[in-house]
Amino acid sequence: MWEALHQLIRALREKGETEAGRLLALVRAKGEAVRQLAYRLHTLSERRNQAEEARSYNELVTSWAAIEAAAAAVPSPYSQLDLFGGES
Repeated sequence: MWEALHQLIRALREKGETEAGRLLALVRAKGEAVRQLAYRLHTLSERRNQAEEARSYNELVTSWAAIEAAAAAVPSPYSQLDLFGGES
């Protein structure tokens, strides 16, 4: 989760919500845990007066809805047709 969180922050900063969404789509099952970790680390960073770290986590948390929307637009690697052997 730690690596996924920081890769999402990097993608968001460098390429925006669409790229962060593409990465989130790769770890869909862990998405909520990553969001919760970002929120907790933001709170902890604020308490410790670590402004730059707090800002990184806050940017991810505040962009989460748009990132999730971008992730939802990424097609799953397995479509229903693939499960049945392709198109007939």
